[in-house]
Amino acid sequence: MHYTYTLLKHFILACSCLCLITDAGYATGLSKSVNVGPKAIGMGGAFVGIADDATAVYHNPAGITQLEGHHVFIGADSLISNLEFTPEGESTETAEREFLPVPAFSFVSSIAKPLYVGVGVFFPHGNGGQYPSDSAVPTHPNEGRIYSMEIIPTLAYKTNFGLSVGAGFRIVRIQNQLKGQLVDLDPDNPGTVLDTIEDLDVSGWALGASFGLFYKPVQYVSFGANLRTVVERGIDGSIQTASGGPIEAQTTSTNNDVTLSQTLPMTLNAGFGFYPTDKLTFGLAYQFEKNDAIEEFTVDINDGALSQTLPQNWENTHTIHVGADYKATDALSVRAGYAKDFNEAIPDEVINRVVADIASHEVSAGAAYQFKDLNIGLTWNARFGARDTTAGGINPLDGNYKGFIQSVSLGLGYKL
Repeated sequence: MHYTYTLLKHFILACSCLCLITDAGYATGLSKSVNVGPKAIGMGGAFVGIADDATAVYHNPAGITQLEGHHVFIGADSLISNLEFTPEGESTETAEREFLPVPAFSFVSSIAKPLYVGVGVFFPHGNGGQYPSDSAVPTHPNEGRIYSMEIIPTLAYKTNFGLSVGAGFRIVRIQNQLKGQLVDLDPDNPGTVLDTIEDLDVSGWALGASFGLFYKPVQYVSFGANLRTVVERGIDGSIQTASGGPIEAQTTSTNNDVTLSQTLPMTLNAGFGFYPTDKLTFGLAYQFEKNDAIEEFTVDINDGALSQTLPQNWENTHTIHVGADYKATDALSVRAGYAKDFNEAIPDEVINRVVADIASHEVSAGAAYQFKDLNIGLTWNARFGARDTTAGGINPLDGNYKGFIQSVSLGLGYKL
């Protein structure tokens, strides 16, 4: 039993970053902090106070009151990842370059005005990494994957004095995977009893909400805010180890049921749009993520037969977004943006090389072409940064992370 709990301890520490970063990755880490739509991404995420296309279902549900008639959006974001981890005194470990496409869809209608209705299906987070060989830090995994999908039915109402309020019901699907996690089963005699987690696969559904405000008192300025509520639940799946070690001694199986606690933190995004001319739009937004809700991490194997809880103590994060959109001709618009994370959420002792949490910079550039009722948008986006970590927890060595994550976002908007 001592060995079993030791394995659980190392397992939890190694997986905590991977399994809890899914929603927190919106503002921190190397996943995109701007997740949906070529216009929002092209403006560096400074979109909550503008929210003037069908992706407002995600960014600010109150913004859909700007759309008269029926609007549909179909898009795809393709992530290209480049990750490096260098333990102190060791060679740089480079993840394989990967191409990860994720789709998006939304529909908005004013058919019931002053009530406006909408629905969206988005994949706001898709990231991970795969390393071709073991790490010099043996408790770091070889491969990890994170995906989340949100289905968001939305209602919004525009008051007589111009203030719009909106709400969305978030139906969230989360899937996390981890492979090649070496664990030391006897810390009193390091390196004598080792095992490998060959495959961890957990998934589950969760429920949350999104609330938005939008107000455009005059032609030249607009204001918006969006609150996404905290979500807490366990996600279920299986854990498989390689050699039939202590877990198997207790459970008589090499493939066991596992439940991981999942906290998706509350986020608040607020900003404004400024329109000095008919052709030019500026945006500014601030995002706050309440990550201190992630205080601990719990894993249960085989309905709680084996269970342990460990502290996490994440920190709240802050991100600023700025962007501009310029209508060069009646049909062609160009846009650019920048975003900056001001701190990391995840402490050094619970981070690993697969999903590196970095206070990143973000740059974007894009264009859109309007052909009658069809709008075609294309945006390039990059997040990049570096972070030094101090030995502790699952990291017996100091380390350095570098990341450069690019995305190409294509979107088609059509007014029916």
